[in-house]
Amino acid sequence: MILRKLELYEHGKTRKLWEAIFREDTKEFLDYYYEVKTTENEIYVIEEDGKIVSMLHLNPYQMRIREKIYLTNYIVAVATDEKYRKRGYMAKLLNYA
Repeated sequence: MILRKLELYEHGKTRKLWEAIFREDTKEFLDYYYEVKTTENEIYVIEEDGKIVSMLHLNPYQMRIREKIYLTNYIVAVATDEKYRKRGYMAKLLNYA
C-alpha cells in the first residue's frame, strides 16, 4: 500500500476510479472537472499494485463567517474501489490529508 499526494501532472490518473464509482457523472462534467478543477485542487490516493484504489480530492473553497473569509477545502471524490473496501483506506487518506 502506497499513500501519497499526487503531483499536478498526475491528477488525471484518478479519472478511471471516478468513472467506476460515480457512474452518474457525465463525460462533459468530468472533462470540465479534470480540465479546470484539478488544476487547483489537491488529490490524495492509495495505490496497490501500481493502481489507484482509493482517493479523495480537496477543492479550494472560500468560507465567509460574518466579515471574515477563511480559505478551506471542500472534500469531494471520496471513493474506494469495491475490491479494496473495509481496509480503513479512507480513514488513512483523511488523516493524511
